[in-house]
This record gives sequence, structure tokens and C-alpha cells, in this order.
Amino acid sequence: MENCIKRRMNSIQNSTQNSTQNSIQNKTLNSTQIRMKNCLNAIKNSLKNSINFIKSGICICAKNCIKGCKNIFQEKILKFCEGANFVIYILKKIPKVRNKVNDDLFNKKKIKQRTKFGVFALICTLILEFLKKLVYAVIFVYIPYKLIGKVVINVLNNQELSIIYFFIIMTTFCGSITNNTMFTMSDRDYIMLRVILVKSNIHYFGRIFYKMITELVYFTIILLILGVSFKYSIAVSLFTMAMRPLGEFISLLIYNNSGKIHDMRASINGLIMAGAFIIAYVLPYEYRAISNTWYKVSNPYFLIGVLVISIATMWLLWTYKKYEKVAQDAVYVRREDKL
Repeated sequence: MENCIKRRMNSIQNSTQNSTQNSIQNKTLNSTQIRMKNCLNAIKNSLKNSINFIKSGICICAKNCIKGCKNIFQEKILKFCEGANFVIYILKKIPKVRNKVNDDLFNKKKIKQRTKFGVFALICTLILEFLKKLVYAVIFVYIPYKLIGKVVINVLNNQELSIIYFFIIMTTFCGSITNNTMFTMSDRDYIMLRVILVKSNIHYFGRIFYKMITELVYFTIILLILGVSFKYSIAVSLFTMAMRPLGEFISLLIYNNSGKIHDMRASINGLIMAGAFIIAYVLPYEYRAISNTWYKVSNPYFLIGVLVISIATMWLLWTYKKYEKVAQDAVYVRREDKL
């Protein structure tokens, strides 16, 4: 009997120990599961907060970029509106079409319909700008290549090298300095600076930036048409785009030393164009060849260095403090030319 009682007691103790151990294990499992759930919830909340923070940051950056683009390209926005109004005006002059064009298109509530005409005018403007660049390239690059090639066989046989050489001299170097945007004053520029009262630095910076982007696209296509490979077309166009702010900065330096826009445009530009003509057209005739070093324009290190210098020059142009004086002189020259 005693042995049975001992066995019974031992079994009861073992069962209580097992039950306590199981209960402890269940509690620990429940606590770990709760901790895991809390950790997962915390991770989910942190991810949601970070995603919302990134979205809000992107939205703020996008809004600031849109505001900045509107400020920089106010002249182009005005040109867009003028183009839309001009297309509507032309359509109303056509007999069979004017009945279908309502006068309500000039209303502010008809923005979407008027935007279509603005896009059409913008496309026509871009095509016209491209054709002007193409005609310039044909006259100053392709025709001299053909004429000089009749005398110098090496120039004729190396079409790609010759086109690159003529293009860089006449467009990249000469065009960037003489065909500047700082000292030209159209009617639209006069309205922006003297009527709408846009800041001069923002106005000029927007014009330079627009010209850089459009010339990159235009010149790449033009060089491809003239027989240059895609690699060198992109390289030469990037080089030309990077030289645009350098040319504007050189023009500003000349203006600071001379003090007059008339003197710069008449004498300095004439000397630069004369030098470009001699280098582009006389030297190949004298030396009977064009150096292969002009192919190095596609060197990545060279392009990166030029782009870095271009960005630094853009910063100098942005921080230039005499834009108001440049604008006043440009307005004065515009009035003198019209008299």
C-alpha cells in the first residue's frame, strides 16, 4: 500500500511539474508572439510613415520645380499664349473655317481648347527653329565641305571628320559667342522686362537654359543628317551645349570691359567671325588635311570636364549682379535701332 501511495504521489508531482512547465512554455510563446506582432506593427507603421514622408517630399519638390520652371520660362509661357491666340486669329480669317471657330475660345474658361492651338503653334515654332538651324549648318558646314573637298581630297574623303571640324569652329565656338542671348532685345523680351517686370537674371537664365536644351536636340539630328555617326553627333552636341554658357560669360566679360553693347556687337563679333572663317576654311586648304584630334571630342573625360566647367559657368551667370544694367542698355539699343 505504501508503495502504491508513493507511486501515486510521484505521478501527481510529475503531472503538476509537467503542467507548470507547459503553462510556462505557453506563456513564453504567447509573450514572444505578442512581441513579434508588436515589432511587425511597428515596422509597418514606420514603413508607412517613411513612404508618406517620401511622397510628401516628392510632392513638395515637384511643386517647387513647377514653380521654378514657371518663373524661369515665363517668356516661353507668354510665347505659348501668343501662339495659341495667333492660330485662332488665322483660323478666323479663313472663310470656310471661321464659322466653326467661336469667339469664346479667348475666354478664360476655355483653357483646354485654347491649349490645343497653343501646342500646335509650339510644334510649328520648334519645326521652324529646327529648319533655321539646318539651313545654317548647310550653308556654313556642308557647302564649305563640298567646295573645299573639290580642292583638298583628304577633306572630301573624311566627311565625318570634316563636318565635325567645320561644325565645331563655326557653331560651337563662333556661334556661342556671337549669337548670344544676353544682348538681344525682342519685343517679347521688352514686355517681360519692362511691362511684366520679370527679374532680369531669371529671364536671361531661362533663355540660356532653353537654348541649351533645344540646341542639344536640334544639332544631334542635324549632324546625323549631314552624315555624322550617332556617337559623334551626341558628343559634338553636348560639347556645343556646354559651350553656350561659356560663350555668354565671355560676352559678359567683353561687355564689362567695353561698357557698350554696340561696340561689342559691331567690332568684337566681327573679329571673332573673321577668325572663325580663317580657321575653318583657310587652314584646311593650307595644310591639305584636318587633324584626327578633333575626334577626341567624344572622349568621356573631356566631355565630363567641359560639362563641369559649364555648370560652374552657369552658377556664375546666375549670381551675376549687373543684369539690370545689361537690360537697360539692351532696351536703349533697341530704341536706337528703331529710330
